[in-house]
Amino acid sequence: MTKSINTAFTHFEGNQHWRPEDRMDDSFPKVYFEAGYKAGVESTLPTEQEARPMSEPSELDYSCSRLTELANIAHSGAKANGWWDKGDRNIGELFMLMVTELAEGYEAHRNNDAMDDHLSDVPGVHAELADTIIRILDFCGKEKIPIGEIVRRKIEYNKTRGYRHGGKRA
Repeated sequence: MTKSINTAFTHFEGNQHWRPEDRMDDSFPKVYFEAGYKAGVESTLPTEQEARPMSEPSELDYSCSRLTELANIAHSGAKANGWWDKGDRNIGELFMLMVTELAEGYEAHRNNDAMDDHLSDVPGVHAELADTIIRILDFCGKEKIPIGEIVRRKIEYNKTRGYRHGGKRA
């Protein structure tokens, strides 16, 4: 299994470190410090002097922070439904289950986007995309991956890549 990745955002409030995966609610912190992270290595949090203060959180910051909360919710639901009763699961199986949900979405598309079997008011493609996201978030919750922060950073990075990331065809 992959090693956990610590969060990349920290809010300093006195001597306490606030982490998005610890508590998510409407009292979204006003000041953030980017700590960075290294995959598979416990990151150390910067001191207030080392930290780089950022302005008010943007809509992107807030939205992405909710992904980590959703990952924890998805994982809790999967545990409650018995999917983690035997402990760690085979990573290859988990990734193929994610891919399978995408394949089911394509199959729904091939069937003229029929409505979902369980949510009769939702097109099958939409439901299968939701199932894919739930499986991905379950994995992120299990591994304590701060997926919201990583997505935010990837979106910011992709803004610098230019049109079609340098002319790629697909």
